[in-house]
Amino acid sequence: MNYNSKHTLNFQDVSEVDDKFSVVGNMTLAWTDKICKWNPQATGEQSLVFPIRDIWYPSLVLLNQFSEGFSIVDDAWMAARVSHHGKVIVQLASVFHSTCQSSLRRSFTQPVSPACVGLSLNLSVRRDILPVRLAGRSKSLQC
Repeated sequence: MNYNSKHTLNFQDVSEVDDKFSVVGNMTLAWTDKICKWNPQATGEQSLVFPIRDIWYPSLVLLNQFSEGFSIVDDAWMAARVSHHGKVIVQLASVFHSTCQSSLRRSFTQPVSPACVGLSLNLSVRRDILPVRLAGRSKSLQC
């Protein structure tokens, strides 16, 4: 499996008193899943959009989080575009709240605190054994 990630993080709020910060995050995740391949001539489809809960995706977790809940992937509404050669693309956008110990011993010329933002991936394989029926097609595809 090949995996790529592009992300943009912008600080929204920083509280030195509470050691809390909020960032607006926008991530594009892309990987190739060899299980999610099909012949586009047989199905007539170059790519499909699936609810992310119906395919394998990396577990993305925000550690040391200030608010409740740890997963940053809301699989209730998120979708993934899957191409016939197995490339999967998922886009995430959210406000993430977390904690980071800041240093109050600084001068006005120094930044507030070093950023403590990271990304951790738990790559495991989960295969959906239920075939997906394409509307108006007699062929099915497993992904």
